[in-house]
Amino acid sequence: MQYVFIDTLGCAKNQVDSEEIATRLSQKGYGIVLEPTQADIIIVNTCGFIESAKAEAINTLLYYRNTFPDKKIIAAGCLVQRYSDELSHEMPELDGFAGNGRLDDVISVVETVVQNGTKAVLRNQPAPYLPHERTFLFGFPGQAYIKISEGCDNRCTYCAIPLIRGGLSSRPLEDIAKECKALLAKGVYELTLIGQDLGSYGKDNKKSLSELLNRLSEIPGDFIIRLLYIHPDHFPMDILDSMERDERIIPYFDIPFQHASERILHAMNRKGNKEL
Repeated sequence: MQYVFIDTLGCAKNQVDSEEIATRLSQKGYGIVLEPTQADIIIVNTCGFIESAKAEAINTLLYYRNTFPDKKIIAAGCLVQRYSDELSHEMPELDGFAGNGRLDDVISVVETVVQNGTKAVLRNQPAPYLPHERTFLFGFPGQAYIKISEGCDNRCTYCAIPLIRGGLSSRPLEDIAKECKALLAKGVYELTLIGQDLGSYGKDNKKSLSELLNRLSEIPGDFIIRLLYIHPDHFPMDILDSMERDERIIPYFDIPFQHASERILHAMNRKGNKEL
């Protein structure tokens, strides 16, 4: 059996991707380990959002390559999705490169590297997010992230997320409810909903964040729901009613401060103004 270690850099959405990758590799017969010294293959799930994250990803890949010369080192994630050609050219010492447009590309790269002994590069355009039931959770015990959407349509001028993750793709409401039930059955008691912008959930499938919260409120049990990442220009006020009806929905919002300058907001391609 070949053993795989996954090092996750960046945000909670990357953590969910790593959990998905681990689950799919396990289903293919690979062992998942928690220490790089125990692995035959090391996957670095990179972030490519800002310069410091890019530098961290490059340094981490080089560290593993230099520290473990006999192991297979594979770069995956956002940095590869954005710069696959440049990385494969500039870092020939790595064994494989896989973007995050389709998570199965990571599995394909691993199998090509292991079975054929050849370098592999795969980067496809983002596809609709189709999660598998995760058998691995890498966060705190009792807590799990649930990705309710992928991509973003806000197109802020400074942000590369739509370039990397594509446009908004909301998951079906019942699909999310099913995943939450499965996680609760495994002992999870804190469900943290994530996406590039939760406030945009459902704009592409005629649903809304409040409808999702109301559906999750129908699930019995002693658990809490937390929300992360809401864009300030279109906060869905009706979710306050959902929170009032169900105290299990934590009154916590992860919202960036708006700039006070109309000129800067315009340059950022924000749709609101300094009053909102």
